[in-house]
Amino acid sequence: MDQVKDYSDERLFSGCVYCGMAVETREHVPSKVFLDIPYPENLPVVGSCKECNEGFSRDEQYVACLIEVVRVGSSDPSDMRRQLIAATLARSARLRALIDGGRSEQAGLIQYSFDRERLSRVLVKLAKGHACFELAAWNLGEPEEVWWAPMMSLVDSEREAFDAPHVVETFGEIGSRAVSRMMVIQPTLTSSTGEMIQPFPPLVISDWLDVQENRYRFLAVDSGGHVVVSIAIGEYLAARVRWKK
Repeated sequence: MDQVKDYSDERLFSGCVYCGMAVETREHVPSKVFLDIPYPENLPVVGSCKECNEGFSRDEQYVACLIEVVRVGSSDPSDMRRQLIAATLARSARLRALIDGGRSEQAGLIQYSFDRERLSRVLVKLAKGHACFELAAWNLGEPEEVWWAPMMSLVDSEREAFDAPHVVETFGEIGSRAVSRMMVIQPTLTSSTGEMIQPFPPLVISDWLDVQENRYRFLAVDSGGHVVVSIAIGEYLAARVRWKK
């Protein structure tokens, strides 16, 4: 992904992006478990304490493996399409058994139950990292919304709304990366012959950032009194985390 320089006020940042304790290490966001080798260049990096850096690893591993198992309907490492997930399941019989413990089959349809708290923790963790790095929005408390759904379960209007860029009405932290990435577009209305009928006022938009094609993308927005981070993992899981400022 393209990297841009941050010009936000450095005084906004103090401590681990996840808990506020002293920074002891640096961490990629998103975590590499959600990406494939070769990893993209210029991955975002945020400051973290050692406990948070290590404390989310098992949850993230669980979520990444669960998504791939659900997609293929099996936990057999040989069935996995992602080499990293295949290797993880091959060496962790405990994780594989945990995921298989939620497997059921009804009328030929395979389903998996899962730990919703673990998924929520991972999504909030990812969203905090994106909010800090892109929006200079740090020290966020508990979100007012954590939503997720398989993309295939969304109706067309829901999918279109999820994938749409954000039309900017109010600006967040001036100098943040997200503000630097904003684009101005000029919508037009054309006739069936291609002639322009009516121009519209220019729009300022924030668009999705592709970290790795078909693996991970996100959209971070600071507008209207809310910080909202939308995430798409593997083009399978759609998620949104929202905080009220």
